[in-house]
Amino acid sequence: MNNQKKANEMSNFIVVLPSLNNRISPIKGGLLLAKYLYDNGFKIKLISLKKLDHDKDDYPFEAISLNMNNFFDLLRARSTLIKELNYENSVTIFSFTLFPDLLVSTIYGLNKVSFVRAYLIDQYREDFPFIGFLLTRLHSIILKKFSYVVAMTDSMRLQIISLGIKPERVLVNKNSIDTSAVRKIYNNKGEIEQKKTVTNISIAGSLTKRKRMSDAILAITMVQHPVRLNIYGLGPEQESLAKLAKQENVSDKVIFHGFIEDFTPELSKADIILSTSLSEGVSRVLIEAMAIGKTVIASNLPGSIDLIEHGKTGYIYNRTNFSELAKTINFVIHEDKYIDEQMLQKYMMNNHDYNICYKTLIERII
Repeated sequence: MNNQKKANEMSNFIVVLPSLNNRISPIKGGLLLAKYLYDNGFKIKLISLKKLDHDKDDYPFEAISLNMNNFFDLLRARSTLIKELNYENSVTIFSFTLFPDLLVSTIYGLNKVSFVRAYLIDQYREDFPFIGFLLTRLHSIILKKFSYVVAMTDSMRLQIISLGIKPERVLVNKNSIDTSAVRKIYNNKGEIEQKKTVTNISIAGSLTKRKRMSDAILAITMVQHPVRLNIYGLGPEQESLAKLAKQENVSDKVIFHGFIEDFTPELSKADIILSTSLSEGVSRVLIEAMAIGKTVIASNLPGSIDLIEHGKTGYIYNRTNFSELAKTINFVIHEDKYIDEQMLQKYMMNNHDYNICYKTLIERII
């Protein structure tokens, strides 16, 4: 064991997540953080607020559940969490999303780090229109109790600072993935020939109004090329999206695949990946698509603008403007302006691999 690993073993880390449901993007980020810490010799404990979704043996480090079912379980969960803390060595505790942040904020005497994975003002307003302001206010009060708050982009950092968090406490750490693992799954060589006849366009996420997938359906009605729109996900908008496809006479071009547990192989079948959201942090689907060299087109959200350099690593269009989205799709297909696959893979490995991103962060906070 080298000296660095010996030094790392003197630090204890706890990662607190709302659950261990790895279908959810912030939880994927938390699990990757735990993996990075474990692989680099740190002492790591994973804590889930809800009942464990997986067997404890699924993880090489300790994973426990606080069995927190609602807000009223907070005091009991706090007591259990305190018992799990080891004060013999330095302890840093990481948390992801509102309820873990709330719980961790009540613990004193620790180095506390919150990972904010969304533009809080925008997302709370879109998801909870009647109480969005109150939730934003509550979360900002909670974040003031943390040693550090980690944003995914510079623009996200500025929004967090606007909520009253001290600038020196707000760090930027890019949304990251295991690029090598994603590329191992990637196998689309048999699909490339399909581009000559039918262009596969894919979009994934919860089928809600915030995701604005109706724009993707309206856009393909204006695409002057045989296309297939693959929609992955479940949600309350599925029926209205199906009705829209029928109304626009493109039902034969739109396929609803439902939820897919492992989405990466599906990404490999696509020629173009879309993101039409009205609000978003930094889309993990886009990052995974770009990591395997896929051409992406995204609405001009701050997170997507920070992720994608228009015309070089992907394409940006003005949100809700489905005519502009269609124009961009037509441009990519007819002018053969697909992003170079190898260049994009290398770029994402150098800028969004979790080993690089988390190494920089951990060196800064401990």
